Amino acid sequence: MRQTNLRVLKLTFTGATAFWLPDVLWHWHAARRGDWRLWDILGASVLMCLTLLAAYLFFKKRHPGCAVGAPMMLGVWCFGGFFIMVAWSFEHAFFGSARWLSGRPEIIAAGGIPFFTYIVSAYDASLGALLLVNLVAIVIVLFQYRLAARRRKVSE
Repeated sequence: MRQTNLRVLKLTFTGATAFWLPDVLWHWHAARRGDWRLWDILGASVLMCLTLLAAYLFFKKRHPGCAVGAPMMLGVWCFGGFFIMVAWSFEHAFFGSARWLSGRPEIIAAGGIPFFTYIVSAYDASLGALLLVNLVAIVIVLFQYRLAARRRKVSE
């Protein structure tokens, strides 16, 4: 039981990091360059999806009988607000400002609320990647459910 909880926590943090870290790094690069273009949005979105898919496939291969996708998606949604705020700090929009803590502590607390992730990802230009990853996750779940139903039908 304890090992299962530790695995779920590891998968949750891995999912969040695998999906949102490319966004943070892309914001850092764009802030150093001084602008943010359409290609930046598309490139970051593709990279975010691919890194999460690579992490999913890696952990699915290491833990074949375990649910890997749900904890990873939980991490994407629960830690998205935090990672977006960190990404904005490179543009001096949030943590980069001198008064970030005294300005809006309720925004910092809301960083762990999944609906907040949805809202700020629209401003972050990562909403497309977030919606695409969720769509792919739903398709994977439906495919696995259908495959399990076929296996039960064959074994009967």
